[in-house]
Amino acid sequence: MSYQFSCAAAGAVTCGCKVTASTEEELRTVLADHLAKKHKVKAPNETLLAHLVASATRTGSEPAA
Repeated sequence: MSYQFSCAAAGAVTCGCKVTASTEEELRTVLADHLAKKHKVKAPNETLLAHLVASATRTGSEPAA
């Protein structure tokens, strides 16, 4: 499964950031870095990251166990 995220879809319509990540952990890391660099959010809390992850589109299928 991969995650596709855009700031515009999450509500920051003036930001053109689009991210594709292989895992939720990777998405969280990339988002935290982007928030710090572009939105001046130095330490995003769990509530903010959970909201952003929830707004991401999941593509593909779950890996077999």
